[in-house]
Amino acid sequence: MPGANAQRHTRSERGITILEVVFAVVLLMMTTATLVSSNSFIYKSQGREAQRLGAAELANRLLLQYIDDKNSMPSESLPIEYSQRQYRWSMDERRVTVVYDPAAGDDEDNTSGIGPERVRLIVVRVWLGAESGGSSLYTDQVPSIVITRLHDPLGFEYRSPDTSENQLKSESGIRDILNEIINLQGGTGGGAP
Repeated sequence: MPGANAQRHTRSERGITILEVVFAVVLLMMTTATLVSSNSFIYKSQGREAQRLGAAELANRLLLQYIDDKNSMPSESLPIEYSQRQYRWSMDERRVTVVYDPAAGDDEDNTSGIGPERVRLIVVRVWLGAESGGSSLYTDQVPSIVITRLHDPLGFEYRSPDTSENQLKSESGIRDILNEIINLQGGTGGGAP
C-alpha cells in the first residue's frame, strides 16, 4: 500500500451520452438516405437514357430503310419491338423551300446538279410506346428522339450502290423514280407522294 502522502490519480473518463448516440445514428441515417436516393436517381437516369438511345437507334434504322425502299416500311399504327421495349414512330416528308441570300454569295444558278425543287426534308419521331411505360402518341415527356434529314430522291450518286441497284430492279422503285421525274417536270409542288 502506498504511503499516506501518495496522491490518488483519478482519471476523468468521459462516456458517450445518449444524445450523442442519437445524433450519430441520425447522421448515419441521413448519409445512407442520401446515398440511396442518389443511387436511385442514377439508376433511373441510366434507364431513361437507354430508352432514348433505343429510340435513336430505331429512328436511324427507320430513316435508312425509308431512303432505301419506301414501300418496305412497317405500319405506323403498330409498335416496333427494339431492345425488349415497344416503340411507336411517325414519319413526315415534305418539300424544302430554298431561299437564296445574294449578300452571302448564294447563287440561284447552282451547278451542283441538285435542284432545290428535288430536296425533301424527312422527319422521323420515335418514342417509348405505352406498352413499355411510355405513350401511345408522341410527346417529349417520354423518352423520345426526333431525327431530320435532307434527302434528294433522285440523287443516286449519294446512295449506296446496293440501294440504287435494288430500286432499279423493283417495279415499285422504278415507279417511285418516274413519279419524282413527272412531279418535277409537271411542277407540282405538293407534299410527298
